[in-house]
Amino acid sequence: MNRRVLVFGTFDLLHQGHRYFLSQARHFGETLIAVVARDDFVRQRKEHAPVDPMEKRMQILEETGLADEVYPADKEIGSYHILKKTSPDVICLGYDQRELKTNLEEWLEVHHKPLEIHVLPPFNEHIYKTTLLRAQQNE
Repeated sequence: MNRRVLVFGTFDLLHQGHRYFLSQARHFGETLIAVVARDDFVRQRKEHAPVDPMEKRMQILEETGLADEVYPADKEIGSYHILKKTSPDVICLGYDQRELKTNLEEWLEVHHKPLEIHVLPPFNEHIYKTTLLRAQQNE
């Protein structure tokens, strides 16, 4: 059985923390699906534009082979159309995706979709965090 594992992320300035997260998620199944945040969401959520546009971030993930399938996030936040499109068996979230976890669990309960959700530990988050890396780039 091919278990499909889905992750959500911005994946801006792809760094060791992202690589660790993706490699850990891969342990939960055979196919790893990455859903990449849209630029307008990043601007709204993080109050700054991503360094690279969504298409470039998707291309980098595809080229590195860190994910087997790469998709843009839904245009409508919280609609989770991507779950129907990709049919994951497992969802892995980063340690800092608490709000997403809450929203996702509520959506899954309302829509009666039982999916495993795992929150993965960080990897040297005091070094490998995009906000820190952005600040270092701007120095």
